[in-house]
Amino acid sequence: MTGPTWPGLLTVHVTAGDIAAGEPQTCATCPVALAARRALGAPVEVGYSLIEAYACPGEEDAPAAAWALPAAAQDFIVRFDDDDCPVEPITFTAERVA
Repeated sequence: MTGPTWPGLLTVHVTAGDIAAGEPQTCATCPVALAARRALGAPVEVGYSLIEAYACPGEEDAPAAAWALPAAAQDFIVRFDDDDCPVEPITFTAERVA
């Protein structure tokens, strides 16, 4: 059995729907995580600097791949986590680092 083939560059489209459904200050259900999970078709967690993907649900202790978040995505996360700052849909490309 083989695992997923992870892209070197990951383009993420955060939609208005992701923003509406996303939860502030959560690594698996923020808007960026929802959009990255859709793009990769795999479970993800998002921090302020990385997207980490997992080959299998429930294996969050062993990420299979990681992408560095560009500054615009980091700013989006900071603004979304601050309930007083509105955010707009965003598209960004993250480079694989692991």
